[in-house]
Amino acid sequence: GCFQRHHADPERFDNPQIIKLHLHLVFAINSRTCSSIKSVTPSQSMVEQRLKLLSHIPAASNDPLQSPMLEGVPVFAVHGLDQQTLPLVVVSPHSGRYYPESMKERTVLNDTALMQSEDALVDRLVEPIAWRGGVVLEANIARAYVDLNREPNELNSALFDGFEADTDVWHSPRVAANLGVIPGIITQKTPIYSEPLPFGEAEARLQSVYHPFHMALCELVQKTMMRFGQCLLVDCHSMPPLQSLSFKTEPTRESGIQNTGGLDVVIGDRSGSSCDVSLSLNFIEQFRQKGLVVERNRPFAGGAITQRYAMSNGLGREIQSMQIELSRQLYLNFDPNNMSSRYPNQQFYMIRQIFCNAIIATVRRFAHQETFDVEHYPLAAE
Repeated sequence: GCFQRHHADPERFDNPQIIKLHLHLVFAINSRTCSSIKSVTPSQSMVEQRLKLLSHIPAASNDPLQSPMLEGVPVFAVHGLDQQTLPLVVVSPHSGRYYPESMKERTVLNDTALMQSEDALVDRLVEPIAWRGGVVLEANIARAYVDLNREPNELNSALFDGFEADTDVWHSPRVAANLGVIPGIITQKTPIYSEPLPFGEAEARLQSVYHPFHMALCELVQKTMMRFGQCLLVDCHSMPPLQSLSFKTEPTRESGIQNTGGLDVVIGDRSGSSCDVSLSLNFIEQFRQKGLVVERNRPFAGGAITQRYAMSNGLGREIQSMQIELSRQLYLNFDPNNMSSRYPNQQFYMIRQIFCNAIIATVRRFAHQETFDVEHYPLAAE
């Protein structure tokens, strides 16, 4: 109960062990996978549930920031840790470009089709953060193989052969759409596989990619908290063209930025529960000053990463998290007939500068703010 956002005992968070325990619980909850953990009965207390989850954390390497290899490719990459001067961790979970051979052997899609699910070049957009005092964690393995912005038990039983009936699963709307932690489709509802995967494939992907990535993220957040006493976690994504729900006319752009005719940026803070509203509004102001069309929590309020890692004691010693979705039309040579396009357009570097400047300016103003509960909207882009 001490981790509930509005009922925390502030003094408990002055103890580094409590912060560490919070992050261990984050990872434990993220580790409810396949047959390793069965369903938790409603009669169990929260403490009993957490202890059960903790007992099933996969064994970690001596250094969680040392990426394991998958077919000779590092699962993730960390940048900027040795030069960190800001309480900032930026994560890009969907920009991975490596498709394991074991997946290619099973899929019915070619590389171009698979690329449609990528947040193309978001890792390059956030690259300067590591030069300017923040830490960047980026995934190298493609989202179509395993989605790192999902809960590990968001598993679609129809996607697997031999699915165990007592497996602890969460039947979320994303699972219903076949976009769980192991996706069964890419955008436009295109199936990735022609036949069910072996059930052991889910466990293998989670153990080799999902868990190491989140162990690394926990470690980065913990190191930031220990050093600065607070941490702003920014989860970065891209989105397809969308119409704004609020703006009916295009604002005046900064010179050189082309109009997209729609929504440019969405800031998601889980309707104010994962991040102080003041921080979200500061982000929005940074982007709007450049003439970008920005919405908050509409239509995307933040996914699993944004929700899972947030922690507050009401006094500023806290982990705040938010999600940013950036329109691909802003920075890619966007072709509506080729959603896999991932070539930077002529304004790529201008957009990158605006994007990173907004993040840096906001984290520098990161201070002891109050949290407000506001409107409620759905989750992440896909």
